[in-house]
Amino acid sequence: MKRIKFLVPALALFVLFGCGNGGMDEEAPVLDGVQDTAVTVGEDFDPLQGVTATDDIDGDLTEAISIEGTYDLEAEGEYDLVLKVVDQAGNESSQTMKLTVNGSPYGTVSGNITYNEMSTPDTDSRVLLIPQGVDFNDTDMTLYLNGFKTDDQLGVYSTNVDVDGNYELAGVEPGDYFIFVQSENTQNEFVDMEIPAEFSEVFSENNIQTLLVNASFNKGIIETITIEAGQDSDFNYDFGY
Repeated sequence: MKRIKFLVPALALFVLFGCGNGGMDEEAPVLDGVQDTAVTVGEDFDPLQGVTATDDIDGDLTEAISIEGTYDLEAEGEYDLVLKVVDQAGNESSQTMKLTVNGSPYGTVSGNITYNEMSTPDTDSRVLLIPQGVDFNDTDMTLYLNGFKTDDQLGVYSTNVDVDGNYELAGVEPGDYFIFVQSENTQNEFVDMEIPAEFSEVFSENNIQTLLVNASFNKGIIETITIEAGQDSDFNYDFGY
């Protein structure tokens, strides 16, 4: 009987200490898919996309992931975001994600066109950016200058001018361009194209005046402009003649 009394406390000790942690959950959840990310200004971003959290006891804890830190998708910079998840036992896992917001690889040109009584600021008025060095004798380019868009964009950017004379050309590849302003002539008269002296030889070689005669729009080659990545450029013009 004495041996039986000795075995009872021994069994109790085994239950208390021989079972490891006594059934307590001490293992933290596992975060997976957290990685540094780079986006451009204005691009959509979801810090939880592709990220999951699992726990050996609680199972899928993806919906319980929290985010600490702030970021601005409209401002260039680097942002540290901490993703955390806690299971029901209070075990916590965290990982840091570095978000880099880069400047846009494109440029933007915006401004205002002022009209007089011979021009109407309707949807037939537009601004064109045409790459310097383009072949103005190209058939597609001729059609473009005469108010018809073609399937072959030729690196040309075009936008209509609204009723207040405002316009914006966004997503422009960096480079050097000529700016054309086109506006419908309500009196069906053509005006001389404005050609800065430094460009007169370029345009005379490409027979621009012939394009004017065949065009349904008045045109003004105003100046050259350089588009830089991530930069906004303003261009305003008084369409007076």
